[in-house]
Amino acid sequence: MERLQHRTLLQAAQEGRFAAQDSELHIFHSDTDLKTSHEEVHQSACEEKDHLPPTFTSWLNGCNGPGSRLRLLLQRRRPPHTSGKPDSLPFASAASLNTIFETLNLPGSYLQIADGFLSTAQAHITNDAKRDAIAFQLIVYCTMKQGDWSLALSHRASTMDTAVFCSLDQKLNGQHLVDDLQSLQQYSFHPMVIPCIMFETVLNMGIERRNSIKSRLQTLEHTMTQMSREATSESLVDVGSESDQQDSWIQLFDLLASCRRDQVSRKGRYEFWKSYHAAIQLGLKYTHEILLSAAVPNDAQSEVHAELRQWVDLTWQKLNSLMARDKDHINRVENVSTRLYSLVQQRDIRLQSSIARATQRDSRDMKFIAVLGSVFLPASLIATILNVPEFQFLPGARLFAAYIGITVPLVAFIVLLCPPSAHTKS
Repeated sequence: MERLQHRTLLQAAQEGRFAAQDSELHIFHSDTDLKTSHEEVHQSACEEKDHLPPTFTSWLNGCNGPGSRLRLLLQRRRPPHTSGKPDSLPFASAASLNTIFETLNLPGSYLQIADGFLSTAQAHITNDAKRDAIAFQLIVYCTMKQGDWSLALSHRASTMDTAVFCSLDQKLNGQHLVDDLQSLQQYSFHPMVIPCIMFETVLNMGIERRNSIKSRLQTLEHTMTQMSREATSESLVDVGSESDQQDSWIQLFDLLASCRRDQVSRKGRYEFWKSYHAAIQLGLKYTHEILLSAAVPNDAQSEVHAELRQWVDLTWQKLNSLMARDKDHINRVENVSTRLYSLVQQRDIRLQSSIARATQRDSRDMKFIAVLGSVFLPASLIATILNVPEFQFLPGARLFAAYIGITVPLVAFIVLLCPPSAHTKS
């Protein structure tokens, strides 16, 4: 694994994928009676060069007294995730990363998933020659719309020492993790306390996503119901008003597209939930073994272990409920899609009907204009035949009488012929 780790760090350095972030170290000490203490030290990213400051390194090493110790290196910000590109490592250089991982004895396999192309969780138990569990490692990498985060954890059964590196997106409130640890200090001896806290965070992210989809679906359904009522109450559609509503149609299709995008990503989300749950279950199994193999059984620690197991089981049941409700959302999205396209077809039919009616009105108007033209055309013809340049009959009434005698019967004949023919064609 060291060769793979060196290769990954060399490639990251060549690609410029190092971006230092502010770090804070939290150390929790717990004795066998579950009495705990908490220490905290901060380090700024601007202080991080090729090597860590000696003061920070000394805090990382620390001296492990009697009882257990939990060391958490927390970063509340991380480089942004860009789809299709490898993620940056939240350290100043390969040297500082190596120093932290070697000092905390963190799993180097974390670097194999730190590119961000896959959301996954993996756990590994190390056994001795007698097949007794002596160490545990856990790596997690999660990239989601609600916030990205990653975690690397190691635990030694001989010293009951747990070391954790946790990098959180700024969308996730890192203070919640610290507050949970402080309120659960009696759980700090357990190597899976931080993974359990983050498991509930995963659940909350799933609930947030579900509420977002539910809100968009309700907006779509309410808007389409209102549009259906308006469509049934209007027998004729104004083309100009439909053009003004174009933005509303675009917003509806954008909402539908966003719901479909969330549906497409659900399979990857489910796979991550399952892999993370399996990794936590393996960690709980490991902890159960080391508690059973203790020289002096500790009932308080066993009780805490049982509480964490129950917490994980309840959280997993809620995630299963979310997956079941997602199926209902899939059906609702399909129904909304069908209704939306049906409304579009009805709108097109109404528009075509409106255009056809307008065309009929224009045709009738043109026929009326033709009738009027036929009225005045004979007058112009007769005036030309009689060599009258203008419509004036000053020489006498005889010429005017001749004009009337010829024009009026002809106009009457045309007027009588036009309406029946127009009616027959219509």
